[in-house]
Amino acid sequence: YYNKYQKQKMNKPIIIASIALLLTFGSLYLKNNGTFQFKKTSTRTLFEWASCQAQSKPSQCEYDPNKSDIASCDDVAIQTGNCITPLSGSIDTACQTWWTYHDSAKASDKLPDSYTQCVQNCSKFAEKNTFFFENYFKKLWVDCQ
Repeated sequence: YYNKYQKQKMNKPIIIASIALLLTFGSLYLKNNGTFQFKKTSTRTLFEWASCQAQSKPSQCEYDPNKSDIASCDDVAIQTGNCITPLSGSIDTACQTWWTYHDSAKASDKLPDSYTQCVQNCSKFAEKNTFFFENYFKKLWVDCQ
């Protein structure tokens, strides 16, 4: 038999844990601009990333079944390429950091946060054309992170 005091004592940890969870998820919600998007940190190595990219089989814009959409796809490919490619004059800062890391890292090193940030920043261009995003960008950059 439990008396009233023992029962209250047992409920305290449950209440404290509930409040802690509420505060944790609440702050996560606010930190992510009002959405529950958990930051994806990659656990792939550079070798695994390169292998994924080599096996990804992306489709070029010319294979878009909607032939009237090819010009739009090409424009989006150029915008995305300018964002993500080191030789472009308008590379994203996170992408520049990623490529600098890439050039000096070992195959066993993990993908850095700058890779995830680069992909996120340049996806705003890639998402302007559904075919390009789903059949090229996502296969090479998103799925391989």
